[in-house]
Amino acid sequence: MKKGFFLTIVVTMLVAFSVSAQESNFQGKSNLSYENVPIYKILDGQGGYVVIYAKYGAAVGKATLPKAWIKSSVENPAKLVFRAAPRGIKPYMTYVKKDGAFYKVILTAPVSRTDSVWGVVERGAKLEGTDKDTLELEL
Repeated sequence: MKKGFFLTIVVTMLVAFSVSAQESNFQGKSNLSYENVPIYKILDGQGGYVVIYAKYGAAVGKATLPKAWIKSSVENPAKLVFRAAPRGIKPYMTYVKKDGAFYKVILTAPVSRTDSVWGVVERGAKLEGTDKDTLELEL
């Protein structure tokens, strides 16, 4: 009797799960993808940040991220997000794509600007790319 009752409940749960999965049209794939790359240095400049990051192999890359990307609204979510790095985790940059195109970048770094990863762009230096709308990361 108990086995029959238990079996009925299990079968009912499996059928309910199957029906709900079919209704949601879940295909097991997301339209978001991401890549994480280690950060060597974040330079704060007028109008943007310059991020020096590790590329595959022994190469180093440089990306300019406009400060205007931090602002968000209902229609336009922020393209640049800062996240506090937990203790013991080295800084890294997450490059997020949606449907194969740039969506946003997340910088996970120490909050304290006195940390060695933070720096300042030379005084008077003009940053290229602080008015761009997208980012192509060379890996």
